[in-house]
Amino acid sequence: MQALAEQAASRFGLMGMLMLHRVGVMRPGEPIVCVSAAASHRRAAFDAVDFAMDHLKSQSWFWKREQRGGEWTWIEPRGQDYSD
Repeated sequence: MQALAEQAASRFGLMGMLMLHRVGVMRPGEPIVCVSAAASHRRAAFDAVDFAMDHLKSQSWFWKREQRGGEWTWIEPRGQDYSD
């Protein structure tokens, strides 16, 4: 996540970026991730947050496992996650 924040900061000219992601057992509806960015212009901050969230959704391992009916399964990203 540090490397992703540095990449976003460089790409979008940010003054800073904060990313937090929970790990462990979570229940549906619980907050999982927080991504925020500081920039001179709001569009750069919004674009950086979108970029980081899309990367987390498609490339991060910790986001893809869930338990249903007592069984753990790995969830593959949707095609849209990669294209975003």
